Amino acid sequence: MKMKQTLIIGAGHAGQNLHLKTLKKLEINTLVGFVDNNIIKSIPDINRKNIFKNLSSVDGFPADSTVVHICTPPQSHKKIIEELLQMGYMNIIIEKPMSNNYKDAIDINTLIIDSNSQGTIFVVANWLYSKVIWHLRDKLSDTKLAVSTVKMQQSKPRFEKTTSNTYKESIFDIEMPHLVVLAMYLFGKDLKYNISKCGDMVYESITYKNMGWATLEMVSREGFIINLETSLVSKKRSRKLEITLEDKSKMMCTFPSGGDDNFISEFQSWTPNGELIDSITFQDETLSTFISMAYGAFNEEGAALISNGELNLEVCKMLEKAKSNSIHCP
Repeated sequence: MKMKQTLIIGAGHAGQNLHLKTLKKLEINTLVGFVDNNIIKSIPDINRKNIFKNLSSVDGFPADSTVVHICTPPQSHKKIIEELLQMGYMNIIIEKPMSNNYKDAIDINTLIIDSNSQGTIFVVANWLYSKVIWHLRDKLSDTKLAVSTVKMQQSKPRFEKTTSNTYKESIFDIEMPHLVVLAMYLFGKDLKYNISKCGDMVYESITYKNMGWATLEMVSREGFIINLETSLVSKKRSRKLEITLEDKSKMMCTFPSGGDDNFISEFQSWTPNGELIDSITFQDETLSTFISMAYGAFNEEGAALISNGELNLEVCKMLEKAKSNSIHCP
């Protein structure tokens, strides 16, 4: 069945500014609707009759030809998926993380399996669909040198959103899911947890415990260290991945960080003595690529995406270990 409609659950930043904006750019569907019980004003380009307070009031979006985007806080995902599957909706995109706890992630996977394999969920993991990452994978496949260390770093200022949220969130559920799923994509989902730390955010003299920065260290099956770092108190936006090989040569991916370079990523590599030998830039609209490929899979026009429930179950498991064992550093 061709997907002819899109239903976005959650009209916040992710729903309107990311998913809706990307759908318009891709011109995937002519009919888009929203479900959100907190909408108090209209949404640009969305017919008011296609904005619903809850799922039970949805009309005009048949389950067999509609893709549902879940853009709500992670603690709500399990209940929403239960209701969607009961209503017959089987093609679902979920904002990361799949859940904010491992038990719910297991339940979500079980719900999909119990839907007689008709249900398909893809979790947003746009960096898995990045041209610079595909180039990096090719380079890693070509080299005979072993990986020595891996470092992924993400930083951005996120003061207002963090301090204004009405629900409890963990710093490990904001940007860290992107880093963990990328590490598992590149180096295997059997990574072992080693250590995690987090620190506070201070905003207008108020301390928001454990919401400033976090680190997570994992170990690959080959024994090399993968270090992930995320900061929500940085004045600059940045996202990069650096790999050091056994001979001290390096590869680095720099991802789009907003502004003028909104969709430009870069791959660079250096010799062991620090000489730059490769520098390539890419037009890299990763969320557009992810959503386009997801709809292709739903329409049976392309392969299933790797960012499925099985992979993201391992991501949630790792994130739960990071949260429960994290060392607080004031």
